[in-house]
Order: sequence, then C-alpha cells, then structure tokens
Amino acid sequence: MNAGKGPGQGPIQEAAEASNTSVGVCDFCATLRPTWRYEAQPFVRSLAGTGVVVLWDDLWAACDACHLLIEADQWARLLRRHKRLNPTAMDAVIAAETAALWMQFEQFRTGPAKRIGGAVS
Repeated sequence: MNAGKGPGQGPIQEAAEASNTSVGVCDFCATLRPTWRYEAQPFVRSLAGTGVVVLWDDLWAACDACHLLIEADQWARLLRRHKRLNPTAMDAVIAAETAALWMQFEQFRTGPAKRIGGAVS
C-alpha cells in the first residue's frame, strides 16, 4: 500500500497526515481538525439490517478529547460524547452500530496513537 517502504513512510501516509492537519474530522465525534491518528488493520463490517458491507481503512483520526477517552478505555463515555455532539444522527440503532464499530477498531488497532505531525502517545 505504501510503495514498498516501511509502515508509515509512504506517500499515502504522508498525504493522510497532511490532510488531517489541515482539515480532517475526528472519526469518533466528527469535530474538525483531529490531533491524533491511530493505525489499524483494515476490516470489513456489515451494517445491521441494511445488507451493506463496508471496508474500514487503516487510518483513524481523533481529537484530543476522544483520544483521552480511547486511551483510558472509556468507550461508554466516548459514545456519550458522540451523542452529545451529534444528537440528530444518534438513534438507538446507530448508537449500537457505532459502539460495535469502535470495538472492532480497538480489536484491529495495530499500535499506539501518534500525534499528527508529532510524537507517539
């Protein structure tokens, strides 16, 4: 995926870092300009009751607040944050799907969080 270079050294990785620092959206609460990124193995998820299958990619972005909750393993608090910031998009089915998606993210996560443009957490 990254032109034969080691992990995190290819043009795709560089473009992802550049886009996350300039615009980007937190994958956990949808706020702008995330400050952390996570790497995970790509995985497939079927969306309940839709027949739709989605391939989730290997880069996930997080804002500072979501990053702290992820690192503290506070998934219920993270979901409450998401609901508070996105009230019209969160019915019971979507909340359950979101929680299940994040559990898959945690299962397929491949390493520590990295500050966008900086250090490892």
